[in-house]
Amino acid sequence: MGSRASEAGSLRASEVAYFAGETAIQIVPRIKLDVLQFICGDVPELKPNFPAEVPLWLAVFLRKRDKCRIVVPAWLEAENLAGTLDDEKRHQDRFAQLPYHYVEIAKELLTHASEDIVDIHQIRNVLADIEDHRRAKVERGLRNIDADTSIVRVSNLGAMELNRIRLVAARALNDFRTLDVHAASGSGGSGIGVTGATRAPTMGTVGAGGERLEAALRRRDRMR
Repeated sequence: MGSRASEAGSLRASEVAYFAGETAIQIVPRIKLDVLQFICGDVPELKPNFPAEVPLWLAVFLRKRDKCRIVVPAWLEAENLAGTLDDEKRHQDRFAQLPYHYVEIAKELLTHASEDIVDIHQIRNVLADIEDHRRAKVERGLRNIDADTSIVRVSNLGAMELNRIRLVAARALNDFRTLDVHAASGSGGSGIGVTGATRAPTMGTVGAGGERLEAALRRRDRMR
């Protein structure tokens, strides 16, 4: 996603990352700190060599100053990521389970806590493969949106992934409903939107709305 919002309702990547900052991350402090009081809640006293959970933003703040070691989350370990990638490959109609902010968390830790991560190059490569497979599923799912679609199921998509497609998917559904209203009005119908539209596409086969959605995605890319 680009560095700026192209339309109202869309968040910048930095804004999505901001919300990820409250995710709890385990650290091993190298210093002693008294209880920290914040509007969002207190952080308990930190003692050297005693593991503690703190918000991601604070973990990164301390790590940049070499005041702690970050404990890599289990899902980000090389072996577990390899299993996640296998899951993505095996199941083309659903997404593997990952933390809601997995993209943002991984970026922060790989950037600022690289010395704390074993097999970091392998992890970078596997993460890239996971993102590629998930992106392909999203694109297939978007092409499956047509006039009979009322909802789109996106279970297990991450925050950054949802933010990339939110406006495109919502606009497509609105366009189809508008066309349906016009069609109903022209044929003497009631003018009510999509009638009986209960099919909810998952990330699967190509549907009638594919060309229109691809054009919308290309326009959005040019605006980034």
